[in-house]
Amino acid sequence: MLSWRNSFENVQIYQDGLPICGSELQIIREVAAQGSLNHQLILKLIEKGAEIIGTESPELLKSEYEVQIEVMKNPKNKSLLDKLRELLLRRDKFIADRISETLSSEKTRHSVYRNDASS
Repeated sequence: MLSWRNSFENVQIYQDGLPICGSELQIIREVAAQGSLNHQLILKLIEKGAEIIGTESPELLKSEYEVQIEVMKNPKNKSLLDKLRELLLRRDKFIADRISETLSSEKTRHSVYRNDASS
């Protein structure tokens, strides 16, 4: 990907799990330093001019985390599983709306999603 072009100034990156918080770049740097290949790639793209965009609602991320903890304690609890599914749908809608609201017509969107445990 890095060899495709010299400049990524017209690229916006939306990272799964990255909250809208004003500290997006700091989060990317910290997670990259911990060994995440996805975040290391994002840093390289930023160095070449790409823009990182906060992608997720902090409130929805926190709610999902809290429900995940409860599901781990009670994995057969149908109401918790239903609540988790509903939160995932709300997150997906929020992400889609966020991309629609922030994607410049002059820019190219790249979404980076985790695909393994080392990300």
